[in-house]
Amino acid sequence: MSLYAVILAGGVGARFWPRSRQHCPKQYLGVFSEQSLIQETVDRIASLVPQERILIVTREDQVEVLQKQLPDLEPWQILQEPVGRSTAPCLALAAHTLLHRDPEATMLVLPSDHLIQDTALFLETVEQAVDYCHSKQALVTFGIQPNRPETGYGYILYAEEAETDGVHRVKQFVEKPDLATARRYVQSERYLWNSGMFVWQAKTLEDEIRTYLPDLMEAFSDLPSDPEDPEFNRKLRSVYVPLEPLSIDHGIMEKSKRVYVIKSYFGWSDVGSWESVYHMSPHNAFGNVLRGDVHAIDTHNSYIYSPHRFAATIGVENLIVVDTPDALLITSMERSQEVRDIVKHLETLKKDQLL
Repeated sequence: MSLYAVILAGGVGARFWPRSRQHCPKQYLGVFSEQSLIQETVDRIASLVPQERILIVTREDQVEVLQKQLPDLEPWQILQEPVGRSTAPCLALAAHTLLHRDPEATMLVLPSDHLIQDTALFLETVEQAVDYCHSKQALVTFGIQPNRPETGYGYILYAEEAETDGVHRVKQFVEKPDLATARRYVQSERYLWNSGMFVWQAKTLEDEIRTYLPDLMEAFSDLPSDPEDPEFNRKLRSVYVPLEPLSIDHGIMEKSKRVYVIKSYFGWSDVGSWESVYHMSPHNAFGNVLRGDVHAIDTHNSYIYSPHRFAATIGVENLIVVDTPDALLITSMERSQEVRDIVKHLETLKKDQLL
């Protein structure tokens, strides 16, 4: 049973503005190294999944930048969504494609823009998930042990008794909480962060889609299985555009009786906000992360990114500053999730040059 990686790369990274833009979203930026986040994702799994068994789902308008960063991909390995419809449709599409090539395919589903600190432990946990999904025909997700109350993540409530070492049945998926609720979740020690990473056999996922989302299954019934078919993209557009956006969590994971979670400790972040970049970056003695020509006086616990010009701060703390050639962001650390509201504002004003 071959393991394939399905990498989700269609996001726009609105909370990562002003570095993340429509023409080059967050996953194509170097955040922690010279490599982009998607390049780091591919390299991280290379010992388990060679590049010829990688399938990337992205938006049509992101294909060009993807091909520049991963030039060795074959055409069939890039599935082009005509519009974004969240994760249930795109994973149904990926399973549909892989089952044509390999009826015994196992899918390792990874967002393209996450950070994993301990690669060796991550790969060990993936192998455990693969073994369990084969033995139980299970849908396995990775739950991250929280180290702080976090309002930007969903949570997973797991059954107290383990099925096997570190593997628990999922009792409930819960939405992103307010701060008081997040604190209660962390104190209870019964909740994990929902990482949005999964392992399952493609045929198991199709079985669950057939059971819980029959309309979605029907929508793909007339679609060619081979992305290199000349009719594939035309028919995909006619199938995809009418679909309602639906996440895999809402569509399948919250309903299925086959869902299990592995408690995971490999150092994870979804890099979903500037605050998360701050937390996952090395700090200096004053708790600051400074990128570029920055002079910080009496400045503490702040993230300052200014590679294009000199920047200075005096007497501030818990601050995020991100300077790009055409835009400047300044926000308090705790409100960095609200950066997406700036993007919505720019869309309203039709400031396309800043999007």
